[in-house]
Amino acid sequence: DYCTSLTSVSLPAAKLIGEYAFEYCTALMSVSLPEATTIGSFAFRGCTALTTVTLPKVEIIFTSAFQKCTSLASVVANSATEIWPSVFSGCTGLTSVTFGAVIETIKHNSPGDSPFSDFSTENCDLTLHAAQLNHDTYPVSVSNDGKLMWAGAEWNSITIGNVPLTVV
Repeated sequence: DYCTSLTSVSLPAAKLIGEYAFEYCTALMSVSLPEATTIGSFAFRGCTALTTVTLPKVEIIFTSAFQKCTSLASVVANSATEIWPSVFSGCTGLTSVTFGAVIETIKHNSPGDSPFSDFSTENCDLTLHAAQLNHDTYPVSVSNDGKLMWAGAEWNSITIGNVPLTVV
């Protein structure tokens, strides 16, 4: 059985949110995790009422942590440096992703896999730390059809620091 009536979570001192912690808490709309540094695999999978997640100190987001959060529209992860596969897969409502630190590691299960697999990032705006532009491992590029790309996904827009990128 899953928790289907829990509507909010506030864990002001928690450092780790374990695997499957709030999986399929379908009424969960609000999450406050000001001190958390790690989000475990599948921790919020299927939390279909969750709309916004702000993770000020989270450094690592493990596999499928927010998978199938279909109402999730905005994610701010200011300290994230490591992102695992399928973190946002099935997040069909996602329109804004912000990473405030340089992403050092993007894990892959297989070639072509990314944290953003299984949902369209073409309507989603991405904001990256300014230093990400100089990061050779995960460069921003342009696809053959003129779309901005990062981490194996096409994006509606990409902003580096405060500068929006444009394709000319």
